[in-house]
Amino acid sequence: MKISKYRGIVLKTSIIKEADVCASILTPDGCGKFIFKGLKKSRKRDTAAGYPGSIIEFNVYERGNFIPIVSNFSVVFFPSNITSDFAKLSAMNCMLEIIFRTTAEKDPHSNMIISAEKYLNLFNSDTSPFDTLNMFILEYFSIHGIMPGLNKCCRCGNTSEQMYLSIRNKSLVCAKCSDEKIIARFTLESDDVRYIGGIIENRGILSDARKTALALLFLNYIENYYHVEFNSKKIFGGIYD
Repeated sequence: MKISKYRGIVLKTSIIKEADVCASILTPDGCGKFIFKGLKKSRKRDTAAGYPGSIIEFNVYERGNFIPIVSNFSVVFFPSNITSDFAKLSAMNCMLEIIFRTTAEKDPHSNMIISAEKYLNLFNSDTSPFDTLNMFILEYFSIHGIMPGLNKCCRCGNTSEQMYLSIRNKSLVCAKCSDEKIIARFTLESDDVRYIGGIIENRGILSDARKTALALLFLNYIENYYHVEFNSKKIFGGIYD
């Protein structure tokens, strides 16, 4: 039996056998499943290890093709300022779901875990949650090599028409040039482009509702690129109405 040591971010958890917790955790080796025996009813161990958004260091017993069992662990970070803020919690869960749904098991992604840890700390600060989510998504685009061009139509250079995100071209196309299924209808205005170019410096130029709309646009793009559907985005519409 092999013992391995990891540091990772808890992305998703479920309860099995009444007290055991099965956690999907992002580690430098990729996204994997691990079992915490009796964690749900434990009085001696930190149950925060079973909370999405926690960063933990842990040892596991590797048992062939079976799900590894965690032998001991310590919680390095718990999103304490996030859990009581609905907007922060919604945005953080969206980030975690993006990673969970688009990262394969045993798919090494050291840049992704570095990025995710950085933005978890930012979610835990006073920064607007949708500024943080949009910054993460733009960095996610860069890490995965799918950054869309967001300044003008990639075919004719038009900047004034209704724009669409093109999966094929990884960029914007105008209505006249679009020859594929429309996945997201959204007009990018000059303030949107300035905001995207420097979210921290320009975060005050957009309303929270507009920032949420941009996040939804980006999520539609990721969904259609990877053929997934995010459950977390369904609650965005009511946050800033």
